[in-house]
Amino acid sequence: MTGLMSELMTGLMNWWEGISPYWFAVTVYLTGSVIVLWLWLSIVRVLPRPLGGLSWLLVLTLLLTPTVTEGVNASLAPAVVGLLIGVFTKNPVLALYSLLPMLLVFGVGCLAGFIWQRVQMAHAAALAESARIAPAHPVPASDSVLPK
Repeated sequence: MTGLMSELMTGLMNWWEGISPYWFAVTVYLTGSVIVLWLWLSIVRVLPRPLGGLSWLLVLTLLLTPTVTEGVNASLAPAVVGLLIGVFTKNPVLALYSLLPMLLVFGVGCLAGFIWQRVQMAHAAALAESARIAPAHPVPASDSVLPK
């Protein structure tokens, strides 16, 4: 039994050492972002419809807009981090380079939301039209008011 546990722990440690710290951090960040967005949905459901959708899109933009860091250890990072560093270090170029991808994501999200809203309105109108045309309770042929 002890040998089996030792082999399992050794295999687990070898597997764990094979994982890159960068990808582990990205996975944890993305999982945390999905959890935050899922929890934000409970707040959004209470807000009025346009305000709730825009606030969810704003949180999505802040959490998930990527940017590339500079320097020797260049890698992906959230753009909001670059924006905050640019503001705190009074570096307007860095702040602008971090803000532009965020504005792009927010703009594309607003466009997608507009298209989604139009599709939903067209679908609701088609359902209302079909409900108006088709009677709710069809009249059987035997109960016809026509003379026999």
